[in-house]
Amino acid sequence: MFPRSARALSLVVSLALPTALLPALPALAGDDVVEFATDDEAMNRATADARASLNAALDYLRYSDGSYPANLSVKVGFPIEHPDINTEVIWIDSLRDLGDGQMHGQFANAPNAIPDASLGSPVTFARAEVVDWSYYDGQSLYGNYTTRTMLPHLDAAQAAQLRQLLSEDPRLPQ
Repeated sequence: MFPRSARALSLVVSLALPTALLPALPALAGDDVVEFATDDEAMNRATADARASLNAALDYLRYSDGSYPANLSVKVGFPIEHPDINTEVIWIDSLRDLGDGQMHGQFANAPNAIPDASLGSPVTFARAEVVDWSYYDGQSLYGNYTTRTMLPHLDAAQAAQLRQLLSEDPRLPQ
């Protein structure tokens, strides 16, 4: 836990993977969160790396109609009003590119602090708000930069299960 002053500037980062991946990870079902301070160097580096690879991943996976495969999700940071945190970061799936930098999808996890939102609620967001992405090819998880950063903060069983699924290189093979 962070001291109260740091918690006011913290992120709630959803550990739970998108619902489309839960059959591959039955023990990880749920909406666990891990708190990180906004100045956490490892998480900020993970977010920067994810954002740097996002456009290439989305361009590679986008269908001609602007939709994406069901096993692609993005993690988006939503500002919230809460006494202890200012952002909830959560997975979004069922993605569609709306153009002009906007995307549409559905909450792939149950939000913990976003009012009037639940698992499956529709949401529109700016591509610039994406902090991570995840693509499951049936064997390995690509992307998941923030998930990789959370591994040391998880219990050993969860971390081991995730390590088995995470690709060695987070970037998509081209």
